[in-house]
Amino acid sequence: MQLKIEVLVNSPGPHDSVRIRQPFEAIQRLGIDCRIHERPFRFQKCIRPNSLVIWQRPLPSSEERMKEHLEWLRERGCILLIDWDDHPELLPNAVVQEMKNQKMAALKYNHCILTSNTELAEYLSKFNPLCITLENGVEIIRDLNKEKHAQEFRINNKLKVFIGNLNRAQENTSIERKLRSWIERDQRIELVMVGQKDLEGGITGENVQAYEILDYQAYRSLLSTCHIALAPLENNKPNNCKTVLKWQECAAESVAVIGGPALYKKQLSSDTGIWVKSLADIVTKAEELSIDHMLRINLVTKAWNQLNNGWTLRNQLYWRLWLLGEIWKKRYIIDKGLVKRLKLAKNFGSKNNESFTCEPWNSC
Repeated sequence: MQLKIEVLVNSPGPHDSVRIRQPFEAIQRLGIDCRIHERPFRFQKCIRPNSLVIWQRPLPSSEERMKEHLEWLRERGCILLIDWDDHPELLPNAVVQEMKNQKMAALKYNHCILTSNTELAEYLSKFNPLCITLENGVEIIRDLNKEKHAQEFRINNKLKVFIGNLNRAQENTSIERKLRSWIERDQRIELVMVGQKDLEGGITGENVQAYEILDYQAYRSLLSTCHIALAPLENNKPNNCKTVLKWQECAAESVAVIGGPALYKKQLSSDTGIWVKSLADIVTKAEELSIDHMLRINLVTKAWNQLNNGWTLRNQLYWRLWLLGEIWKKRYIIDKGLVKRLKLAKNFGSKNNESFTCEPWNSC
């Protein structure tokens, strides 16, 4: 049976570009029968029988509702894969509470979870043991740009420092005082902030650019004008379950990254960025890097090369497609595993839920 893919984008926005939209649009360009749908979904209209359904971050209204979604899909010969790329504890509090109220139903009632980090896969496997890691890969990679780092920035020029740490109030608060002091003390530095509501009140001035969350292309264009990016992540389990996507995007735009203490040191080479031991070191290292243009050149060159040697969508696309094909080939075995795990009847057949719609991911 020919592979048919239905992709349900439940959380549309700039954050879904790399994880969902770009790879599946690339799969479409290969001639695969793949359709992408945005909420609200009416299953009868958008899900074809005998298809591989990939649902991004579903948030049903209840545990029972998620069971019914799964029932409806199984009755029509479909396999349900949930794409889940973040530790639940990093989501907004309202979403986390809603998931707990539903007894984590979206993570339990599915055939397989697709995720982006091996540690996250290990955590999510307690809800469904069939949990597969598909790392992110960026599609847009500009030519290596050493020129913007080639010499010390002149008195009339600015060295741009980027921070776009979404939903990281604790990390941002911990560096705010030092960051504000640096910007006020060194007028050659320009801070570029995207989506940083918790920093906007404390760091202001003519050397500060503050933006709302941008669409993906605008975000990447803005990032390309920067020299250094700050990626502070407190060292804990949820943060180590994230991906190095921010580094990938910076590498694609020749921006030097200062990150950690979580995640980056564990995932990346020490010569492709500066990985701090403490959040207190982030701004200090940024100051040092701002005056060392040769180190910036070395870092962005090594990062750009490492990105192109395996972290691109181009490198990963055929692996993704092969994996989805193998899941579809083994759909009967996978469905038997689901039935055994959830102790379901072999055929649900109890309802005809033709009018199902999914609830939106309101808070994310």
